[in-house]
Amino acid sequence: MGKDKKRILHIVNIPWFSGLGSYARDMGYYMEKSGARITFAAVSPSRLSRRLEKEFKVIPLPGRGSIQTLRGIIRLLRTRNEFDAVISHSGSSFFMGSVMKLFRSKIVLVRTRAEKGAPKNNFFNRILHLWGDAVVVATEKIRGRFLSIGCRPEKVIVIPPVVDTDRFRFSPPPAGNVISIIGRLDRVKGHGVLIEALPAIKKMAGTVKAVFAGREVKVSFESLKSQARALGVEKEIRYRGELVDKELYDLIRNSVVGIIASLGSEAVSRAALEWLACGRPVVSSDVGCLEEFLGGTGAAFIYPRGDSRELALKAAAILNDRELMSRMSEKARKLAEDRFSPAAYMENLKKIFNIIK
Repeated sequence: MGKDKKRILHIVNIPWFSGLGSYARDMGYYMEKSGARITFAAVSPSRLSRRLEKEFKVIPLPGRGSIQTLRGIIRLLRTRNEFDAVISHSGSSFFMGSVMKLFRSKIVLVRTRAEKGAPKNNFFNRILHLWGDAVVVATEKIRGRFLSIGCRPEKVIVIPPVVDTDRFRFSPPPAGNVISIIGRLDRVKGHGVLIEALPAIKKMAGTVKAVFAGREVKVSFESLKSQARALGVEKEIRYRGELVDKELYDLIRNSVVGIIASLGSEAVSRAALEWLACGRPVVSSDVGCLEEFLGGTGAAFIYPRGDSRELALKAAAILNDRELMSRMSEKARKLAEDRFSPAAYMENLKKIFNIIK
């Protein structure tokens, strides 16, 4: 980027480290590697702010309510001359960035969208997006939603998420029939659908073990055990809790298939990219970004959300055919390297830097 390092503020007015938070963090991290000076503004204290504070300077925001947002805007307005660009990662963050641009027109204002749902199609929101300099989205599907509210096509840029292909290294699938699902224990993540599929997988593929990794949020593991017990597959499931860093990598490395059974959400799906990077075939529902990222690649099988029989058939097909598993494994890693690697991501970031001149 030359000697004139761009000063960029990322506003993430949420408290949790979700797919949205991960998308924002990764963008800041790789922008900094490209030579920019990055600051975050995030609700603090929170799970997200604690994560960001390990790597970046963070301006604390008081919260998400109307009064807290107003206080946050006042706080950010004091810093408006310190930044060349503001990248807003949520609707309320975009409003905050818009106020900063109102008081300093030189600020380049970028809106990102890496979460489920559609932008509000009202007059005020359309005007805000027309006034902003660009919209960055994670998928073509999300891009279409912004075009539908009148955003100009040249201003809506697709930048898929990134996975650290050095950290999540390729290895051939191990022996055994261990399949795993990574994600918080929440009905939307579809753990119950996988349990419904287990009797059929066991019948078709012989022995199988299903490992669940993630925080208990709206579903307890005890309730999943009860469901598994009623179906006669309680001994086939295991709960590992929330895993990070080496524990997470080891779980993927010791599994042969990654399962994404989600009934909704998955706007970016970190788990899918981590499975791919490690060379693991994926059996995935068709929600969110998953069909767009995985469909037709040879690295995954896609099934209709909630269809436990199709999930079972596709998982068993991989477990019963080691040559198929090996081919899908190689294609998974190649897909991660070609489309979601840091090198591919930093090339995509040039689209934003071309706007922040």
